[in-house]
Amino acid sequence: MSLIIYEDMQYLSEKYISIFSELENKKILLTGSSGMIMSYMAEFLVHLSHKYSLNIKLYLHGRNLVRMKQRHKDILDYDNVVLLSFDLLNPLDIDINFDYIIHGASPAGTKSFLENPVGTILPNVYGIKNILDFAKTHNSKVCFFSSNAIYGNVDKKTISENDYGIVDPLSDRACYIESKKLAEQLCIAYYKQYGVKTTIARIPFTYGPTYDLQTDTRALPRFIRNIIEDKDIEIFEDSTLLQYTYVADVISAVLYIILNENAIGQAYNIATSATMDMQQIIKTLISIDKCIKSKLILKEDKDNYYFKKDKNINLSMIDNKKLKMLGWKEHYNFESGLRRTFLGIQEKY
Repeated sequence: MSLIIYEDMQYLSEKYISIFSELENKKILLTGSSGMIMSYMAEFLVHLSHKYSLNIKLYLHGRNLVRMKQRHKDILDYDNVVLLSFDLLNPLDIDINFDYIIHGASPAGTKSFLENPVGTILPNVYGIKNILDFAKTHNSKVCFFSSNAIYGNVDKKTISENDYGIVDPLSDRACYIESKKLAEQLCIAYYKQYGVKTTIARIPFTYGPTYDLQTDTRALPRFIRNIIEDKDIEIFEDSTLLQYTYVADVISAVLYIILNENAIGQAYNIATSATMDMQQIIKTLISIDKCIKSKLILKEDKDNYYFKKDKNINLSMIDNKKLKMLGWKEHYNFESGLRRTFLGIQEKY
């Protein structure tokens, strides 16, 4: 575990122990555990359990055991950490009574939407159905990772959980958006019809030191990789404000939701209150260390620029008031989060 992540864990566990102590002796399944958010969640739960002797039994799911062992190498020596490899497209053939299932397994990223739309839709829909069927028979509580993309085009500056707009079902991103929307409806249907306790976490752009720079093709990890490799960063001129949330704030919010009985059958926006455009983000990253040689190079905006061309990308600000009413609050601003992200990744390279 990197020093940066360890410091995050210490801080969060001390802030929230009065709430997170409810996880004592619980069995928790994390699907898609090799992802950026879930790998961080896994490390946090192990740290929390070890520090406060909570005896949490953690089950980490993935399809590739080799990758999982590499991704979770820092926590595999701890007691009560179990790796599970199975395909979520099939019914779960597992005889374990999980108390909580946090379902974060989902294809993400523009490349997946463009090149593998069927492979984007089916895991989102069949994956949550199989999770819910399992939860129905094993009395597990489920938290589903959705996205702010489900709102579509909303003509408002700030979007709350009750604001919905139009989604073009024939667009490139519709495979992701519509399958996430159907997955949310399945969560609510299983809650209403079968009493399965479900909560929905709508997560916008998330960043953190658990980025996998070798496989993650999204903008921020690509730019961080450029900086580490002393390469310049080229972007189109664009002043669009982005709402990135530091991963530590995201996982604390998810746990806050799943442990709150008032959140059952509800959806919550998980997001910071701050925004920053991509130029500011890159300038902040470049200024972290005087030794950084990379420079920001602005390109002229073109009509084929993806964020300009694709009208289904929702870049409105996400309102987090409903989440804050549960008692949650953010602890990392953009500057501190970006610094922690870069330094945490730099430790590994």
